[in-house]
Amino acid sequence: EGVATVIAASNEQQLRAARQLMAGELTRRLHPAIEILSQTLALLETGIDFSEEDIRFLSDVDLCQRVSAIDEMLRLLVAESARFERINYGPSAVLVGRPNAGKSTLLNTLIAQKRAVVSDAAGTTRDALSANLHLPHGTLRLIDIAGLDETVSNDAVAEQMHERALREIEAADLVLLLHDASTALPPLVTTRHPHLVVMTKADLIAVSPVLDSGQLLVSSHTGAGMNQLVSKLDELLIGQMQPAAQLALNSRHLTAIAMCRAALSRAHLSMAPEIVAHELRTALDALGEILGAVTPDDLLGRIFSTFCIGK
Repeated sequence: EGVATVIAASNEQQLRAARQLMAGELTRRLHPAIEILSQTLALLETGIDFSEEDIRFLSDVDLCQRVSAIDEMLRLLVAESARFERINYGPSAVLVGRPNAGKSTLLNTLIAQKRAVVSDAAGTTRDALSANLHLPHGTLRLIDIAGLDETVSNDAVAEQMHERALREIEAADLVLLLHDASTALPPLVTTRHPHLVVMTKADLIAVSPVLDSGQLLVSSHTGAGMNQLVSKLDELLIGQMQPAAQLALNSRHLTAIAMCRAALSRAHLSMAPEIVAHELRTALDALGEILGAVTPDDLLGRIFSTFCIGK
């Protein structure tokens, strides 16, 4: 999995996460939990074997403490790790602004494609659409949403698009507020503070306005300010990366950890030694599947299906 992820890495963050996996960081993080779990299972099974001798190798209190400690280790591992799926998908930036603020035109200019429909009529964009912008340090997913304004609409479809736009604003990693520099209106007030205010349609104004530190003046038609915008977006992209993340987990890892924690939870609920031992063995097998100690054919098939054998 580590080798496959290194091959598929398309930016620095993906490569760092893949190298951590390939270097055995996941094994190192899981090793303490596996050791405690294996020792606990051995003591419990030994106690079952010598149950007639009235010998207690492991008290109920000690058993509960050990199970709780293992579960906490796994909880922290999941909480402190990034997700391969999220890393591969890349951060997103939503383009917010009033109708006809130039969002769709700017998106098409940045990606050098006619991805969004452009019209002089306000409200051309009805639903959210996205496109990938390839920057020096990775890929940023741009999301073009329907224009927002301060007026209240009675149109049911417009209301749905408005709600969809608000959801995209809340879910995006970055908010780029676009404002038509040729109008006298103030910038739109959004539900989230924008990371960058882009003053559009610079070619339609005679005198450039005084800009704040978080503002850029651009023209999608003449290309003015576009290089500065791309550089700023790359800076914002770097800020969204997680260079301190020690490890990235994929969906297979998360599923196995969830199975392990579920078995530990069931072990807590039952004090019958044989049932507890069964659940601890299930938990141990789940962790073993992550590291390759348990490798059914279907798992190997899924892993090696990511490689192009023979090339």
